[in-house]
Amino acid sequence: MVVPTNDADDTHVVHKAVMTVEVTSENSSGVDHDEKFHEYVGMPSIEYYLLVCQAESLVEVHQRTGTKWEYAFYTNLTDSFEVTALSLTMRSSDIYESVFWFFTI
Repeated sequence: MVVPTNDADDTHVVHKAVMTVEVTSENSSGVDHDEKFHEYVGMPSIEYYLLVCQAESLVEVHQRTGTKWEYAFYTNLTDSFEVTALSLTMRSSDIYESVFWFFTI
């Protein structure tokens, strides 16, 4: 989770998380897309929920815009997206830095 610096005083409880990132696997994908999604979007401070696939280049971004949630996905390592709440641009290549995929033929 990404939290504002004024929330860092309590090391045991996060009160104002802005972004949550889940790395999904074949086993966790259903829970991450359903149960955890509904849990996180119900938290007023969460503005971004990212799902990062560990098996391929796929970053799913859920972004709160007012009372609605917008969805986008990125499959190329050259893709990037804005995280305005944190004043940064995230690149898929940064998320997957030092990740190597092994494929069997």
